[in-house]
Amino acid sequence: MRNKIIWCLSIFLVCQVESLSAATVTDLSNPEHKGLRDFVTWMRSKKYEENIVSKFVQDYQDATPHPDDNWPGGVSTNYERIAAELLKRTKPGSKFSKPLVIRYLDLVPLDANTTALPVDPEVVKEKFKQTFGMNVSLFYTQEFMSYQAAFGIADYKKIENLGGKFFNVASLNDATIVKWIKTVAAPKFFAPLPGYHRDIVRIAIGQIDGLKVTNLGVLAFSSADAISSENIAYVGNELPVAAPSTEVFSQGYGFYAHSHEWAHAWWQSHHYATSVNMPSYGTFGTLSIACNKKSDKNIQPMIDPLQAYLMEPEGGFDYPELILGKAYSDNLKSIDPCEVPFTEDPHPNIVIEDAVYILKATKGSALSITVKNTGDIPLALVPITVKLQCGKIKKTVQLTVNWIPVGATQSLKIPSITEGRFTCEKPAANISIDTTLFKPVQMSSLQL
Repeated sequence: MRNKIIWCLSIFLVCQVESLSAATVTDLSNPEHKGLRDFVTWMRSKKYEENIVSKFVQDYQDATPHPDDNWPGGVSTNYERIAAELLKRTKPGSKFSKPLVIRYLDLVPLDANTTALPVDPEVVKEKFKQTFGMNVSLFYTQEFMSYQAAFGIADYKKIENLGGKFFNVASLNDATIVKWIKTVAAPKFFAPLPGYHRDIVRIAIGQIDGLKVTNLGVLAFSSADAISSENIAYVGNELPVAAPSTEVFSQGYGFYAHSHEWAHAWWQSHHYATSVNMPSYGTFGTLSIACNKKSDKNIQPMIDPLQAYLMEPEGGFDYPELILGKAYSDNLKSIDPCEVPFTEDPHPNIVIEDAVYILKATKGSALSITVKNTGDIPLALVPITVKLQCGKIKKTVQLTVNWIPVGATQSLKIPSITEGRFTCEKPAANISIDTTLFKPVQMSSLQL
């Protein structure tokens, strides 16, 4: 009998999962979606364009399971992904702490067949400023060492790709390097600091036997993420570069591998789908790898709205004008592989089409309000204010349009005013949508 009960329960659970597979999260007014509502309020306060806002809300509502290599059970939904990220907003140590200190260790090779490729610390500082909108106190150190002796590297793999010959650092033993960082580098270079800080260890090999070293296709190496116990990001030999280029996108990630792995050290997850079967959610930044399903892998030179929201320090970013709002949209438009959500020049607009009183079978009536999206992008979490008055009785009701596609209409209902035993059948109503949230600026209102 027990086996039958378990079997029935398991069937029930499967049915529940299947019913969710085609579901959409629709009632964003529920308490469990407060994190999203707070995020949208923040994005609008930072002047992000509404197509960016709508994209995040659209993907948040998607509860369709997709294969996902980095999620328990190998399956996730966009809703689960974004909801999990939003919880990090209040996680201690998840936000940048001021002053922002980075200790940067370049491992410079002494091996006879190698050529060193150290970074320029001043360029690194500037790139972090441009990517994260923060001043950085960078403490740069070089450690001269034999990779052969320290890591036991017997040889390097020679590869041919993109018309050239390179050495692939895949033969570097990641486990050995991580152990060395934990046991040697951490005690020697990275003594604990007050507050929350993250550091970087970098492989500074430029050439081996006269051939360029590349991290092309070496996900285990360039995506080693953070060594969580020491909060140290482990990066490859990419150098800070001035701007995205064909070479950066095809043969390495330039400086953006630094910001990508360093952001992992701040407990940030990949803001992209790990399977080609799952669409990327939200928009694209330094923790995105697939800018869209059509492009090759690349990492973007910017911080996306979700990252910015999660990592925003007390008192705000030092240079918000470099990374937030319009600056983000402009940056997104400037990168060829990226697709701007919905349209590059959004004109959001919503109007009140009608409002009528509907008599109910029971006592009183209901006010039915019809709104229409007359803009060129879907809109999310649009606030509507209804001011009701019946004699001396006044009442203000706040409604929200959760999601409305282009050209669609929606009806919202509110009951009549009730005061004790008195019910006002048809109170005077002033209904307004503050579309100063959108462009062009205009007020949509209706009076009954």
